[in-house]
Amino acid sequence: MEHQMGTIARSGGQSTITHTRVIKTTPEDLWDAITNPERAARWLGALSVDLVKGGHYELVFDASDPDSRVEGIVLSCTPPRQLVATWSAPEESASRVSVTLSPCDDGTLLELVHAGLQPPASDTGHAAGWHIHLDQLMAGVERNQWQDLWGSFDQVHDAYVLRYTSLQDQ
Repeated sequence: MEHQMGTIARSGGQSTITHTRVIKTTPEDLWDAITNPERAARWLGALSVDLVKGGHYELVFDASDPDSRVEGIVLSCTPPRQLVATWSAPEESASRVSVTLSPCDDGTLLELVHAGLQPPASDTGHAAGWHIHLDQLMAGVERNQWQDLWGSFDQVHDAYVLRYTSLQDQ
């Protein structure tokens, strides 16, 4: 795995995943890489978004797989600092994703929190997925290497399963 693992906290039958990364760029550039559909397609998927409170978004990770579609509502949007939205995926209960960007000495601190995941959603699968997406984002923004890292999913997922399978609600 290229970068530090995220964390999974479990409580009351729900999970919260937190990932942080320091990315060597400005908050404005990172915001654009996250919210601009052309750039988001390079590291995340096909994105359609109305970046206003109450706006709708749709994200398609793989056009050939109808179950890879996520949609939701923007709960708050403060460019270039924070985006909070609901997350509705097939066969999952609704959850919430927030991305917060803060300037720091080495660039921009990105904190991604995916909260409210409930079974049957796999928190280790979501943690591994976000891990890989953020590695792709970093490689693209820092080195202009927009690459597909999904070949490492099984290895990354196995690391999260190993670390978090024995945990109960904590």
